[in-house]
Amino acid sequence: MRDSSAFRKAVRTNVSRVAERREASEMRAGGAKRRHASREQREAAIDTLVEAGDPANLGIIVRMGGLRGAYRRRALDGLATRGCTDELAAVADDTSVPETLRARATRFS
Repeated sequence: MRDSSAFRKAVRTNVSRVAERREASEMRAGGAKRRHASREQREAAIDTLVEAGDPANLGIIVRMGGLRGAYRRRALDGLATRGCTDELAAVADDTSVPETLRARATRFS
């Protein structure tokens, strides 16, 4: 079993890196620096993971407590879109994941 704190750190790092790259791009275009990633940036970061076909990090996002449900559902939908049945089954069996997300993962797998 993987250490959940390592999962959280990995996801925060990956999502932050994508958001920072987008923010740096915006700054070069004349935008103001923000302290935190916006909702759009976070959603774009998750979409980037879906496009890259990264089931491990999408699974981490789904499992991460303290993250808004909308982001967790978006990551779960991304797993379904990419056909990541192994990761969906793992999420469905993970009792630390809220029941609504587990049920959704079961439907998708």
